[in-house]
Amino acid sequence: MAGLSAVHFGDCMTSPSISGDASMKTLAFFRLTLVAAALALTLPQGVALAQSTGQPRDAAVAGDVPAAALSEAEIANLRTFARVYTVARWFHPSDAALAADWDALAIEAIPQVIAAGDERALAAVLESVFAPIVEHFEASAEPLGPYAGPANANGRWQWIHNGFQGIRQSGYSKFRREIGTLGQGPIFEEQLGGVHVRFPLTGEKLGDEHPSAEPRTTFSGRPEGWTPAGFDRTTRIAATIIGWGVLDQFYPYWDVVDVDWDTKLGPQLQRAAMAEDDVAFHDALRLMMHEIEDGHGGAQLRWRDIEIAPVALEHIEDKIVVAWARPETGIRAGSVVSSIDGVDAGELMHRFKSERASGSEHFRTMRALAVMIEGEPGTRAQFSLVEPDGTEREVEVERVAYTRENWPEAPRPEPVSQIEPGIVYVDPSRVTDEELIAQVDLLSGAQGLVFDLRGRPRGSSFFLSHLTDELALSARMERPVIERPDQQGVSFSEGGWRMQPLLPRLTSNTVFLSNATAVSYPESVLGVVKGNALGTIVGQASAGANGNVTLAGLPGGYRIMFTGMRVVNQDGSVHHNIGVVPDVIVEPTIAGLAAGRDEILEAGLAIVREGLSQP
Repeated sequence: MAGLSAVHFGDCMTSPSISGDASMKTLAFFRLTLVAAALALTLPQGVALAQSTGQPRDAAVAGDVPAAALSEAEIANLRTFARVYTVARWFHPSDAALAADWDALAIEAIPQVIAAGDERALAAVLESVFAPIVEHFEASAEPLGPYAGPANANGRWQWIHNGFQGIRQSGYSKFRREIGTLGQGPIFEEQLGGVHVRFPLTGEKLGDEHPSAEPRTTFSGRPEGWTPAGFDRTTRIAATIIGWGVLDQFYPYWDVVDVDWDTKLGPQLQRAAMAEDDVAFHDALRLMMHEIEDGHGGAQLRWRDIEIAPVALEHIEDKIVVAWARPETGIRAGSVVSSIDGVDAGELMHRFKSERASGSEHFRTMRALAVMIEGEPGTRAQFSLVEPDGTEREVEVERVAYTRENWPEAPRPEPVSQIEPGIVYVDPSRVTDEELIAQVDLLSGAQGLVFDLRGRPRGSSFFLSHLTDELALSARMERPVIERPDQQGVSFSEGGWRMQPLLPRLTSNTVFLSNATAVSYPESVLGVVKGNALGTIVGQASAGANGNVTLAGLPGGYRIMFTGMRVVNQDGSVHHNIGVVPDVIVEPTIAGLAAGRDEILEAGLAIVREGLSQP
């Protein structure tokens, strides 16, 4: 393996180039493959970011609208507004729409929408809000007449969304494509309750003599200097509408999950209206993201601090069990947790699975167990325990900063080490490419290999190329290309990893360890292993949440996260919320934890040992 070098692109890791005992022809071809892959946007893990608005503040101020419930009529008005706003914002490409401050527009419009007493009043509000920026916008309580349509000689624009718009390094973008002038082009026309709405999904291609309108950034009726925050009811409702609309149009798994997303808007609007402050609304957004059934789904409040008790929990034998704890806590592995902070542990897990975690059943369980140890800064967690010998204890644990260093994890072997004669263990989550390459002699001389993918690798996946004699392909990684509302006619830009074989060839007697902590990038690695028979996968299913994490900014300093890319197994089967299923499933036991055993690692080693005995 002498001469190996790892190649990185952005947040994602790709395979290596080689030199030394491999031919220069292979080296040149492999580098070309890497560049082509990067240009084709095949990378599996990245972040697409829509910038959020508003400055952090930690208290209500003058101008904030207090919490209050919405009536059924007000919710109906807001649902109509949400539909028009979402389609206009993401699919009407006029210069004025491009320049508009859409967050401010929503915050300005919502009080008027809520106050509209009937269909005529609501139609008038929609006209006043959208007509200045959406060409040929029409809204009426009466059926609309024949559509005259836009007519100009300068051509028309149409939005093309290459996934949800984001920063350049993720490859996500939206752009305006010029289309011909024949015909009127696509039109949005719907009856929403008692209001008829119509506008084109194309925009006039203006010349330089038509300057763009200035964006609206002021908030009428608010004190000077007022900024959106979660303490304000209107901001919360606006954030809900914007977030709901982004997911409605850009989440690529609506055909996989069994969710009627349209019915979720009304209850979420009510939760937003009644949230008492920014933290309460953060929790409401988390519940909304739970409902999309996406392991990447979540919500962030940029200045909310969380601390954790350094105690790792697992759900084993239908009990909440301590997998490992920092020595200073005095808690023994294998102890059964009866309650945390006075709340039944099973009830806590169920609550967080139902409110805070999203995605597959097994990933939600893992995520809920992680949330159970969270708390506000400066607090202490109260654990009621039954130790392995049956002793009942009450233990108070000081919470610590939520950092990688403080995250509780059971001890594992050294990141790259010979754990038995001829058998080498590798934990990619704790080793860089350079550190792995430095162990060339150890790896190439191994008669058995164990790769621990229970976590996110720090480096690239180049080692896979040394486990194959032919081209190895990953799962299909498909970015949606969206031109029309509701993903009508959506196409997919298909990509993926193409792993060329590299020298030296490592042993085929290889196992890969997996569980639900393998989320996204490690699932891409496991997908290559599974799809190309590069080794035996041992443990538990991966999370079932692969594809680029997409962040959408919302008013008030909130962000929502979701999977922006569709990943499909090589054979066309569904990966989402299923994950990579191991060849050998291992269920850890309470007794094993109490004895300090890593039963998944033990099972993997047993398979490798058996391979050593084969001729």
